[in-house]
Amino acid sequence: MRILFAFVLLFSLLPEAIAQDKGYDRAYYGLNMNHVKPARFVAASSTPATRTILIECPFASAEILNPTAANQAKGQVIEKVQLVYTTYRSDESFSQQKLNQQRLKNLQRILPDAFSSPLTEWQLVGQTAATNPEEGRNCFHGFAITYRVAPSETTIKAESDRLDSMYHGLITIRKPTDSSSIEDKDGSSTTSPEFKKSFDIPGEITHTDGSTTIVPRNIPDDSLRYFIKPSSPGSTVVEAHFSDSSHTTVIVTERFENHKRKREWKLEEHRTDPEGMDFGSGYSNNPDSVVITAIRRNGWTNFVMVCDVTSSMSPYTAQIFAAMPSVIENRKCKGVMFFNDGDGKTTNQKRMGKVGGIYFTKELRMDSTWMLARKCMARGNGGDLPENNVEALLQAEKSNPGGELVLVADNWASPRDLSMCDELTQPVHVILCCARGGVNPDYLFLARVTGGSLHLRDEDITNLPQMKEGETVKIGIQTFLLHNDHFIPLENFSKQY
Repeated sequence: MRILFAFVLLFSLLPEAIAQDKGYDRAYYGLNMNHVKPARFVAASSTPATRTILIECPFASAEILNPTAANQAKGQVIEKVQLVYTTYRSDESFSQQKLNQQRLKNLQRILPDAFSSPLTEWQLVGQTAATNPEEGRNCFHGFAITYRVAPSETTIKAESDRLDSMYHGLITIRKPTDSSSIEDKDGSSTTSPEFKKSFDIPGEITHTDGSTTIVPRNIPDDSLRYFIKPSSPGSTVVEAHFSDSSHTTVIVTERFENHKRKREWKLEEHRTDPEGMDFGSGYSNNPDSVVITAIRRNGWTNFVMVCDVTSSMSPYTAQIFAAMPSVIENRKCKGVMFFNDGDGKTTNQKRMGKVGGIYFTKELRMDSTWMLARKCMARGNGGDLPENNVEALLQAEKSNPGGELVLVADNWASPRDLSMCDELTQPVHVILCCARGGVNPDYLFLARVTGGSLHLRDEDITNLPQMKEGETVKIGIQTFLLHNDHFIPLENFSKQY
């Protein structure tokens, strides 16, 4: 009986043990596939949406000095784990690999949550500054754990204010009654007649004498300042508007040191191609520039951009607006839709296809589009992880028949309404954010069944619709098998790391 009981107990624990081993293998493989060597490690600054905690080990030891610090991250979405060590060693026989393995096992013992998701990014950080044992002891060793903070009214406001602080100074936000072009899900709009008039800039002007002036690009008035080159390196253009009906002359206000100056210039003499606003500077610890790079690489035409702006997506919302000047200029984007998964509804209030929290504008202007995003962010936090992506995509389709959809999505948040994707008729090109650790296969499925594509910071996966049953696709360090239209991750980690 005792033998049988022991066998049953061992068998019942086996799946958990296998899962733990798989999580460890995934973590160790991820570490060795993502190895950086700075002089000294600098931990990411915490933000309203994320926190970074440090779990410390002594120099050349696997002991964890502050194990209770791990409690802060338990039960949270852990986006990134960095194992930090120094490359210096005084004894050639010392095995850094074995020490890293033991440190990793000790972390797994106190924080198993870090090993549970294939989406967590793992990074091995080897500090090179130490040249002797004393310098080595003065360096940090151990783990930096970055996890998401549960959204609340306080964190949403703090993150929105952070984005506002980057936006102010680049542009003067007008009052909504003056310039907003905001449409809710019901299609209502507050666009003023003056706004519509200034938006319709002709491409060719015919003068009274019969001559014509070609306006090279269609630039909305409130976005004009991004297309004007300052008069000197120390100057900043803070305001600009057209001064004539042919849109060949502009009145520009510049800030220089502590004063402003107003000039009237010929547009052709001061026009420049915008490189995008410096929104990314506020998120310098986030290396995932996926939105900016994907938009720059891909020549989508006749599309609506659909953007998740829940609190965890703040760094990518910043990138959307960093890319906005070029999106406005080429006029290939026919509108922007923001969604927040329900305007603050609780999970049990959310009904598939009727979650809400969707805001749309077809008038691409910097001020009004920013106010729309800000409004959407303020009214919702996403709550639970899944989001109403497909509901938003279906609404976007109605605004632009015959076009395409570009979805800026959170890799960690699967669409709660994925079963509705067969109602979509337009290709969905997914720009996948927070995917440096691994790709959520739900977004591969969405891109495939709609005839679309998936885009990461360094990679465009465009062959998903053409894949056949049983074929595999390699994305980063992951391999996925196509089975019954779904993508199954194959986690066969090499032991040669």
